[in-house]
Amino acid sequence: SFGKREADVVGFYGQNGSGKTAVVDAFSLLKTLLYSFSLPANKQKLIYYNEQNIELQFEFIITNSFGEYFVKYNVVLQEGTEKLRVIGEDLYYKENVVGKRYKEIISKMGKNISIRNKKMNAFSDMNRVSMMVADRMAEENATSFVFRKELMDVCEGFLSEEELEIIKNLRQDFNRDFHVID
Repeated sequence: SFGKREADVVGFYGQNGSGKTAVVDAFSLLKTLLYSFSLPANKQKLIYYNEQNIELQFEFIITNSFGEYFVKYNVVLQEGTEKLRVIGEDLYYKENVVGKRYKEIISKMGKNISIRNKKMNAFSDMNRVSMMVADRMAEENATSFVFRKELMDVCEGFLSEEELEIIKNLRQDFNRDFHVID
């Protein structure tokens, strides 16, 4: 039997050219990145003419068993040979407490990768190889680096329980009920 289930639905309306499609496209890209699905083909023209890339910034408020957090996810996308590709990503958080500062969870710009402000060359050979594999898989599949399963295997040894929970909240909990209809 089906019980009553509540849902939140957000709709956009407005004049032509007011940015409705840009917002929906941004949410659609977020969904794709969180799931580590392949990014759309260049033919969708999601980057303005004569622009080198597009930068998207998302902010979340996450409440879980560890507390309440402000989370920032930034991603820079560029046209690849056939599809959009991620050239930079970072994920930061801070506790929702006065005076707290944002802390890096994962950051990647080009080949420069860091986890909790620790550069890739400071990790063991095995972990560096795993990070390079995650990076290579992200590039080959035109997906997110930050949310790749291969990277999560490395992160489990370096991130705190609360940081791992924040990533899980985004990858699974938020994403499960996040649907974009364009």
